[in-house]
Amino acid sequence: MRSQTFDQAPLETVRCNGVNYSEPISLRCLQPTPRLRTLALSLGFVLVCHLVFSSVLWPVQVLGNSMQPNFDEGTRHYVNKFAYWSEKPKRGDVVTLRVREGEMFIKRIVGLPGETVGFEDGKLLVNGQPVPEFYTESLVPWKFDS
Repeated sequence: MRSQTFDQAPLETVRCNGVNYSEPISLRCLQPTPRLRTLALSLGFVLVCHLVFSSVLWPVQVLGNSMQPNFDEGTRHYVNKFAYWSEKPKRGDVVTLRVREGEMFIKRIVGLPGETVGFEDGKLLVNGQPVPEFYTESLVPWKFDS
């Protein structure tokens, strides 16, 4: 009678992903091939990007020259929809305004609630006091009749 030791698993020939293996049965056949792993990672990346760009970031295109020199006409930017969840908007912040479906304006905050905003000799006035506009070098050529 033959004696047999069972220190190692019995060898079997296993065909996995088109390759014959003569080794102890393992989970090698259950692991995805590199091609499938790459495909799954790519699809996951595309899904995450789609979710971020459709629910967190809004694409905005600058139309007109009202935001120069900081934002040129025709340039595209992304706006974080959650930017003001943790803090309130401040003077000088750039925000977007939805005018109608599919159309948004990109503007800068110059006045806060309860303040009176005006222009005199091309300078911004808030509550009658001049406010320095650090974001532009040009004067606003607007004149309002009282």
